[in-house]
Amino acid sequence: MDKDKNLEKLIDQLMEEVPLDTPSVDFTSNVLKEVESVVDSKIKYKSLISKKTIAFVLAGLCLSLWYVGAWNGNMGEDGSLLVTYLTDSGKWASQFLSQFQFSKTLSYSIVAIGAMICFQSLLLKRYFTNRLVS
Repeated sequence: MDKDKNLEKLIDQLMEEVPLDTPSVDFTSNVLKEVESVVDSKIKYKSLISKKTIAFVLAGLCLSLWYVGAWNGNMGEDGSLLVTYLTDSGKWASQFLSQFQFSKTLSYSIVAIGAMICFQSLLLKRYFTNRLVS
């Protein structure tokens, strides 16, 4: 215990001898400039999808459209086979979707969940707007 008090007195004497350092007037702005320069030099933006991937997907899409157009061996003089196929796909989709029948319970639950999501999003928007403003 006595040893701790002597050590504390010694530290107090040393602290009294050392003057307090005061920063310059523009210390904060200098520090922020340094931080911004370091952050700007290290951040490099990179797209999530590379150019090669985009080119590959576009090439696949073009090839698939060409395949659909040349399905019967010829596309026709004005590409009429492709146009016919694309317009018939709407009919196919409507026939396919007409086979599904939903029960009333499923329909009501989908509507209820949608209403709850809309209501909650409105409440959350109001909450975060009030929180940021005040």
